[in-house]
Amino acid sequence: MTEKKRQHIVPQHLQRNFAIDKQKRIVKIYLVQQREFHEAPIERTLKSSYFYGKSGEVETILSNEIETPGSRIIAEMIKNPKKFMRKHKILDEGTLKYFSTLRNRSLAVVDVLDDVNEQIMKKWEISANYDDFQKSLRKEFQEKMLDTNEMRGKAVLLEPNEICKEKIYNGRYMLVEVEKQLFFSDVVSTSVFPLSPNLLLVIGEMTDIFKVAIRMKSKAAVVNFLNYRSIKEAKKLVLVGNDTSIEDIERLERRFQKY
Repeated sequence: MTEKKRQHIVPQHLQRNFAIDKQKRIVKIYLVQQREFHEAPIERTLKSSYFYGKSGEVETILSNEIETPGSRIIAEMIKNPKKFMRKHKILDEGTLKYFSTLRNRSLAVVDVLDDVNEQIMKKWEISANYDDFQKSLRKEFQEKMLDTNEMRGKAVLLEPNEICKEKIYNGRYMLVEVEKQLFFSDVVSTSVFPLSPNLLLVIGEMTDIFKVAIRMKSKAAVVNFLNYRSIKEAKKLVLVGNDTSIEDIERLERRFQKY
């Protein structure tokens, strides 16, 4: 299979919903460590070389079996959220698969997986039965699965466990239309997904929490808090609105710093 070097952590079709130009090729990013804003081409944003493995197998599965149908569903949600909710009382398994893999692709999850793999390799090396044969197996696993990121890619496709299916990926959802600009972090939530600057998808048990939060506060207050969490939890960058300024970031930090 042909190798695919540039592999996007967040699908390009989803990033395009946050584009700041008419051609939908450019996004505005906030670099959390440098505290700087930049305009960046989507083609080179939120991607990494061989992120899912050098074979390209997982990238192909994601593109053909998950992203393509998922992008159509998201487009339908954005086009008319109220109509979508009337038509679809629950989300189907394919759509839920899209969002569970989106979470699995998140940089935070990948960091955890890489740490686990490192621990496994260390324990393997110091195990009581670590002989020449085990050494050979370990070397092969390192070269074929870890050095090539194939193990990481396979983890992206893992199904949620039963608890997650019951509490998060159970089909329940709500679409929340907002006026205030939503940010999109490189660390994706398990239950809350900005689909565009003005549309939020909430799934599973989190829908009940959001209904209460909106009723007690307001949509604008909820968006402000979500944007603050996006910045605080991000590993490297956040997609922001074209008019977002450092003053806006500082205002969020002052307001929610106790959280």
